[in-house]
Amino acid sequence: MITCEVLDCHNAETNLHILQERANKLVELVKSLNYTIYRIRPEKRLNFDKIEEIILKQYDSQSQYLNDYLFLPATRKIEELLMRQFYHTFKLFFNFYFVSNAILIHLGVRI
Repeated sequence: MITCEVLDCHNAETNLHILQERANKLVELVKSLNYTIYRIRPEKRLNFDKIEEIILKQYDSQSQYLNDYLFLPATRKIEELLMRQFYHTFKLFFNFYFVSNAILIHLGVRI
């Protein structure tokens, strides 16, 4: 199991195509290792959306909620992880992550 953050592009005019190319190569690598890709969406509870590709865009206010991914061996099912308290561990992690980001934003620190 691998968790990964793939950030959207801050300067889409000059970098989006380069970063998208890198994201495509990452997807190819992950799939060649027989892993399944899930987008992690922290809402009232964690949601895992199985995806086939990572599509980058210009960074916006929603990007911080849509740039986290889970790479899971294809032989394992996401439900197995949820049954093993994975959900609760990640919920704690993401609550800490978003609270710390909110504090930094409030202090005027650009993330």
